[in-house]
Parts: sequence; structure tokens; C-alpha cells
Amino acid sequence: MTAKRKPGRCWSARGVRVRLYKVRRAASVTRDLDLIEDHLVQAYRDLGDDGERAMERAAGRIGDALSYMRTFEAHPHRGTEHPEIRSGIRTVTSRNFIFYFDIDEGLVEVRILAVFFGGVNHSRQILDRLRG
Repeated sequence: MTAKRKPGRCWSARGVRVRLYKVRRAASVTRDLDLIEDHLVQAYRDLGDDGERAMERAAGRIGDALSYMRTFEAHPHRGTEHPEIRSGIRTVTSRNFIFYFDIDEGLVEVRILAVFFGGVNHSRQILDRLRG
């Protein structure tokens, strides 16, 4: 069993010291993932899966997204910056999930602001969310 690492501390991986960041999710991210899961269940059913199989597959994809979010702990400095949206906002895409996040160096944390899926107009949605 591995000891739990504390955010803000450094740990050594292959002789390289890595600073660990706390990963926080905005409250709206839970809703984002719920909506994506609903969409995926329906898509899998439309493709012929029965209800149980569709739910299993969708849950697996959401699990993939949650696992990916945990990788920001050790590697937050990635993705594309979007100063036209707000200073410090970045996006990164993994397996059709689009993650909007920012990094607070002072607090040593990554804030996941939103998660979108596929070809939705996420640029408009994130602007609306940040304004509201």
C-alpha cells in the first residue's frame, strides 16, 4: 500500500522531484459529468446496447474522465491557454472530454472549472458559466 502524498509537497519519480498540486473540482463539474453520462447512456442505447450494458459503458467513460483529472496532481502545466476567455484558463482534451481548468501557484492547486464532451460549443458555454 502506498502512502498518500500531500499536495504542495514534492515527491521523487525516477530521481526527478515533482511538485504535487491539490486538484479541486468546481461544483458544476459534477453536473457536467452527470449530463455527459446521460448522453452516453442514450448514445449507447441508440447503437443497440441494452440498458444495463449502456450504463456500464457510460460509467466506464466517466471513470476514465475522473482518473484523468487526478493526473493534474503531478502534471498541471499542460493544455492550451485561452486568455480571450480569462487569464489563466486552459483546456486539454482526452478521449473526447474537454477539461477547462486553471492553476493557482500560490495555493498549489488546479481547479477543474468545467468538463464538456464531444463536439458541443464549449467555448460559448464556458463564457456563459464564468459570467454567471
